[in-house]
Amino acid sequence: MKTGKCLYIFSGQAEAVLSVGISPDGKEIISGSVDQKISSWQLDTKKFHRIFYYLNSPYSHNGFVNTIAYSPDGKIIANGKYR
Repeated sequence: MKTGKCLYIFSGQAEAVLSVGISPDGKEIISGSVDQKISSWQLDTKKFHRIFYYLNSPYSHNGFVNTIAYSPDGKIIANGKYR
């Protein structure tokens, strides 16, 4: 943050990223996207971890993932969309 320099570019999200969150323990980063998916990466290895998306599931979005956050204990990811 002090230098403002880009340290790494995480790739793997198919569409524009609208929201980002960092886990409370600082080990994982998540992003919400126009493609209705939430993706995660391990910060120490900078490797793609997984996608949270289940087609036709009540747990998935049918719209852009505009907001995203971890619970304080890191066990829950909350996300929201704009209708």
